[in-house]
Amino acid sequence: MTSRPHWRRELALAALWLGALALAAVIARMGADPPRWVKLAASAIVVAGATGLFAHGRRLASKASRWSHRWSLLLRGHHAEVVLPIVMVAAVATGALASPLLVLAAVCVLALAQSDLPRAAIYAAIVLGSLTAMDVLRDGRIDPGHLVLAAAVLAGLGVLPVVRGRRDREEIEQATLRAERLEAFFAHKRGEGPRSDAEGAASTTVPAVNSASPVRSDADAAGNKWQLANYLRDVRDLLGADEVVFWRAEGDESDYRPAAWYTLRGDAPRDVSPATRRFVAWSVQEQMVHCIGEQDHVHLAIAPVIDDQATLLGALSMSSATGFVSARSEIKRWLPRFATQVAALADLLLARGALEHENRSTAAILNASAEFQNSRSLGALATLIAERSLELTAGNRAALVRWHARDERGSVQGVTRQHVVAAGFEISADSTVAACCRSGDQLVLESPLAIDRSRPVYGPGERQRAIGSLGIIPIQRDGIVTGAIVLEGDAPHAVRVRDAQRVQIIGALAARALETLWEIEEAGKRAQTDALTGLGNRRFFDEHVERVLREADRSGATVALIVADVDHFKAVNDNFGHDAGDAILQRVAATLGDVVRTSDLLARFGGEEFAILLPNTHLTGACELAERLRRAVEQRVATVGGRQIPVTASFGVASYPETAKSKDDFFPAADKALYRAKKDGRNKVRSAELTVEATGN
Repeated sequence: MTSRPHWRRELALAALWLGALALAAVIARMGADPPRWVKLAASAIVVAGATGLFAHGRRLASKASRWSHRWSLLLRGHHAEVVLPIVMVAAVATGALASPLLVLAAVCVLALAQSDLPRAAIYAAIVLGSLTAMDVLRDGRIDPGHLVLAAAVLAGLGVLPVVRGRRDREEIEQATLRAERLEAFFAHKRGEGPRSDAEGAASTTVPAVNSASPVRSDADAAGNKWQLANYLRDVRDLLGADEVVFWRAEGDESDYRPAAWYTLRGDAPRDVSPATRRFVAWSVQEQMVHCIGEQDHVHLAIAPVIDDQATLLGALSMSSATGFVSARSEIKRWLPRFATQVAALADLLLARGALEHENRSTAAILNASAEFQNSRSLGALATLIAERSLELTAGNRAALVRWHARDERGSVQGVTRQHVVAAGFEISADSTVAACCRSGDQLVLESPLAIDRSRPVYGPGERQRAIGSLGIIPIQRDGIVTGAIVLEGDAPHAVRVRDAQRVQIIGALAARALETLWEIEEAGKRAQTDALTGLGNRRFFDEHVERVLREADRSGATVALIVADVDHFKAVNDNFGHDAGDAILQRVAATLGDVVRTSDLLARFGGEEFAILLPNTHLTGACELAERLRRAVEQRVATVGGRQIPVTASFGVASYPETAKSKDDFFPAADKALYRAKKDGRNKVRSAELTVEATGN
């Protein structure tokens, strides 16, 4: 007999569910007391459903009546999908959320789940939601107590057994696998022959590997850690443990952390408490095998991992919540042998990882050299050097610092992403970077315990953070320190001595390109700097005026301009000589520089004339600043050749767009105000008149 097409069955099932929900809605609309025939029909469903459940549960279908046998079939597999909507209709007729038929509905949910937890949760939600909706339709409200009770019944009878069943099956499978491995292992020890191919193949059925890198800071650890963890899997299965862990020291040499592991459930190791780590450190320090437990009921065993050169690599531990099958003597006999194999494997993987890392580092250095030569922007080159240096380590941040050995000052030129300092950050004289640049010595601190917390890395104002490791590699040209590459790691050993050696090569390769761009930058600054006063010249001023005024147009801000002129300067040159005139100009430039803000732009405009550009400043504020400048110049008497020369200056003030309608009128407006100050007797401050738009007239 052929079965109906699949789509027909699904269509019929959907029609049944829709009809059942519609019928349930009709019954719900009848109110809390439905007709007698409805109650009788619901009772019949209860009797029939209960008969089917008993027949199916006790496997008595073959001995039961023909009708009982048919009802039992309805609760097998997808047939429960037919029973459940009918049960829901009966439940609505007998109280909805308060109906005793919820127990039968929960059993149907369990039968439909078929060990599938999401499926069980979905069916339970459908039943609970439908009955809740019918309760609202019938009474116009929901009884919270009935809702909680119904949810508890559906979860307890329909969902939780699925969860428990899955867990039991996993434990049975793992226990069976462990028993097979133990039987084969001890048979091999007794000399009953080697493990069969079938026994060896059982290791391929365990869950996927979950482990951490057995080699710190090696980028190639992905393949190596798999091999080490794969061996730990065999150790776990052979000794009947829940988990086997290979421990290595991180930072403080007495602080051991899991480096690779294999567990019963395939997740991270659970026994990593401080007490366990202390036992691990104790075992390594004493170089002894320790078994924790009562007599032969051992639940934790630890052995030091020592290689052929008597180097302590860490420790090997295994644990079992229920205790090991093997006796304490057997564990102490076999665990050190496994630890020896772990040491050999770790040494091999470490050497291979170091070689692969060295090959990749060499290729990265060669590629970086070509990138450095192609860089034409100082900012881009500085950032590129920091990024390529960071790639050679396991650090988190890197910066390139430029150092002026003659002045013993420096600044940050380029940084990697999310650094705590930005390009342009000034290096303070008391910082760690400045100390290394002055001495020219390389500094690598792999442990946070070695880092001096009393002094900043770069200077005051840098953001506080926890530094696990630090490296400062000076860049030298002809024996003179011209800069440094600074590396930071959040974790201990993220920056290591061997990494610093490769970064030193990066610095040497970049030194030539850096020096070229630094010279170009210096030449550009000299072309825009007044040689006598050290201030920006007219070219420098004109370029910045254009930029500041464009930004003001975009943001709607006000820009002010102060023009200053030294009074009677020609008479000073005629009476005291040009050297005296130069000294007075230098004195005036220094005085103005001491008063203006760092955001203001001060330049020598030409001859004895100075200009000060004030972004985001109105006319009133600019006039107040000009008055302070006038008094400061007047109070500083210049001494030249033992003679005191009084110096004063006149000031003209303008603002854009308050006193100047256009950019072309900006400087002439300030210059006209300066002319009025001189005409009114010099040593005065005068401002340009406000425009009609500015006054509001």
